[in-house]
Amino acid sequence: MYFTVLGPVGVAVDGKDLTISRAQRRAVLAYLLLHAGTPVGVERIVRALWGEHPPSTAKTQVQVAVSSIRSLLRAAGADPITSGPAGYLLTVGPDDLDLAAFRDGVNRAAANLPRHRQAELLRTALGLWGPPPLGGITGDFVTAARESLIDERLSVAERLFDLELELGRHHEIVTELGALCDEHPLRERLIGQLMIALNRSGQRAEALARYRATRARLVEEVGIEPGAHLQSVHRELLGESGRQVPATRVVPSQLPPIPATFVGRQEQLETIAAQLTQPAALVVIRGLGGLGKTSLAVTAAAQAAPAHPDGCLFIDLRGTDAEAAQPHTVLGGFLRAMGVPAAEVPHDPAERLGLYRTLTSGRHLLVVLDNAQGEAQVRPLLPSGSGNATIVTSRRTLPALDGAYHVDLPLFDADDGLALLRTILGTDVAASDESVQELLDVCGGLPLAVRVLAARLLDDRALTPAALVRALRQTGTPLAEMSAGDLAVAASLQVSVDRLDSDAARLLAHFGRAQQPSHTPWSASTLLGVPAEPALAELAKVHLINETAGRVSLHDLVQEYAATLPGDDDGFQRLVDAYLDMAYQSSILLSAGRSLTHYVSDAESPYAQRFATRAEAVQWLNRESENLVATVVHLARLDRHTETWQLAYHLRFFFRATHRVDEQETVLKLALEAAITLADGVSEARVREALSSYLGAVQRHDEQLAELRQVLALCERIGDRVGLGRCHVSIGAALGSQGRPEEAIAHHRSALSIPEYADNPQNGAVAHVNIGTCLGELGRHEEAIRELEYARRIAADAGDTNILCFIHHNLAEVHLRLGDYDNAAVHARSEVVTAQQGRDTDREARGWEILGDALVHSDRAAAAKAWEQAIGLYEAQGKAGFAEALRARIG
Repeated sequence: MYFTVLGPVGVAVDGKDLTISRAQRRAVLAYLLLHAGTPVGVERIVRALWGEHPPSTAKTQVQVAVSSIRSLLRAAGADPITSGPAGYLLTVGPDDLDLAAFRDGVNRAAANLPRHRQAELLRTALGLWGPPPLGGITGDFVTAARESLIDERLSVAERLFDLELELGRHHEIVTELGALCDEHPLRERLIGQLMIALNRSGQRAEALARYRATRARLVEEVGIEPGAHLQSVHRELLGESGRQVPATRVVPSQLPPIPATFVGRQEQLETIAAQLTQPAALVVIRGLGGLGKTSLAVTAAAQAAPAHPDGCLFIDLRGTDAEAAQPHTVLGGFLRAMGVPAAEVPHDPAERLGLYRTLTSGRHLLVVLDNAQGEAQVRPLLPSGSGNATIVTSRRTLPALDGAYHVDLPLFDADDGLALLRTILGTDVAASDESVQELLDVCGGLPLAVRVLAARLLDDRALTPAALVRALRQTGTPLAEMSAGDLAVAASLQVSVDRLDSDAARLLAHFGRAQQPSHTPWSASTLLGVPAEPALAELAKVHLINETAGRVSLHDLVQEYAATLPGDDDGFQRLVDAYLDMAYQSSILLSAGRSLTHYVSDAESPYAQRFATRAEAVQWLNRESENLVATVVHLARLDRHTETWQLAYHLRFFFRATHRVDEQETVLKLALEAAITLADGVSEARVREALSSYLGAVQRHDEQLAELRQVLALCERIGDRVGLGRCHVSIGAALGSQGRPEEAIAHHRSALSIPEYADNPQNGAVAHVNIGTCLGELGRHEEAIRELEYARRIAADAGDTNILCFIHHNLAEVHLRLGDYDNAAVHARSEVVTAQQGRDTDREARGWEILGDALVHSDRAAAAKAWEQAIGLYEAQGKAGFAEALRARIG
């Protein structure tokens, strides 16, 4: 199967053309062929065919066209078109498509072959063309695509004629050149080649006449004089001093050598190599400073150099310097590198740009623009003509460069980091050496950091990886140790920071002070004190932050560097105040208001979000839990004791509800240290109480009772009667969990004997519930039911759905023990309904589970349905163990 686009668009099998009757379908096929090897989305094809005003059925028409083409090709025994999330992908090789065969032939005519062999290959490639390319189709894209193909053909023809002139074949090409110049009378390189061929063939007058005609046409139709090269040919002909006009031009070779320590990046190299084969290729390599963008660009350019025999231009645009390179100055250097005498380089910016475009229009040149500041600096430096290619590197994203293919450079993985270390130090660096792995971990996949630490090891052979790791640990600031000679990670980061606007710089400093794993637009705005979206966009453009799923984070070394930036602590204070406010709100919702009896928050933060429901609070807490824990840790490190214990204390209900055991222990221990430091008995009592609740939840009952006895002593000392009652209830609950119900009942009764505690209906309900639970465990079921029913009435009057759920659950358990399955089911259903009203999925799951326990004796199918409801809720909460145990019961 063979496709054609260099003449009429079509496809043939075994030399026989397949009929694609509709021009629109041929246009769709042509577009896919022009982008062979690259997925093309439906919307992109729609724009190509109809521009900005497609018909309402455009997508359907494209889909139908592709389907028809695929059916035709499958019937002929081939299926080169596949579809996926990124669009349609047509895969062909040089043996399947005339354009691919043409480009393959041009690439094989490498500069290291003999000139006659290069010329043969180019002639063979050009022989694939038929007039005109993309024949027989229409569409919005066709005119521009056809012009690009024709320009590509002419560039190759010009390259061929240069070779033929070098080989002395001027007589053979005069007629061919004349015909092409008649078709393209403003193509200055062709005109120059024809003038040289005519002159060498003894037709000097005809050559000068061709120049005069060309000049007149340029002045009349375009309003410009001929370019420097054509004028130079003309002057040589006028001088006629026995010297022949050179047939070739200066071939610049400015590419730096490939770094000796370049490793990895094979995927990116392959991607760039594929892109550089496209007409007028433009590849942008972007990423954080220190990722090795320049090394990759130089390596990729060196690999692509044989396909660009007209040379390579390279410039460091100094985009991170205070004085970045000016395009006008760079153009002057490029023109001189291409052979324009310094005296003939135009001073006028427009003329200089025009000359650059004229000289590059017919070449196969590779331009590397390193360290670009922005699109405005790059655009004037892009060469004209489809035979050229450009590689740009930048710390900025450069999204507005039309037609650019962007390569985002990732951090090194562990294998690449080790390979770089071995390349610098030698192959005896062991992958199994723990200190080597820790060294690489500290570098965080940043190649520059690996290079710097490797340079230190290389400079001091007595310094081992283990010793360097110890030094990094001792300082606690690895970034401060990452400098060697003229390499320094901090300095590399500083050049990016120096280019930031004031808000972006302030926000980065606030990120450094906040010491959080990630940030949201809300938290960033709170830190900054104003909407942070513009500042976040600026930081993202220079790759100082990473964006994933609506959150931003910083590389560890960027985070450390940000902490050294000058600034104030106002932003962190705003964030802490908002966290305290929102954590307090959530604790009220998650505890059904009981936390109000423990601690009343300070004034509301204007930056805090408001929660209407328990579900909203839990959703936010789940998203921010890692940051909240990090904030508690950071506050403790800063000796901000009051805020440390308050924030940790407010989070206890969330940690309990979501079973976050490790985080809860971490923050509560820090909170206890803070409260003890404050020497505030109230704070210490509250934190110890929260810690005891956690210890009970993880079945560490001896530790729990020890904490509670300290709370009891603290409450008696400070005269906290309400706290004293609450502590008796907690001790009773702990004793009940240890199978000591009679001792537990005594403590609950002690709590009820304290008026300051028991006068609160919710407190009384809790004590009576616990007494009823203990009585049920003692087999005193009727007494248990009386206590629980009394508690239910109190809780119902108070509207406390949390306690009501617990009461209904306990009543269901007591009735199950009595064999009263109907009443057990009634209370189980009441628990489910009450939990749903309070949007408490944890209690709802427990309610469905015990409802199944009640129904299984009379209706196993109904019980299974109830258990399935519980399993679904458990799985949604991440309680896989609960779900699996229940599923086993269903069988």
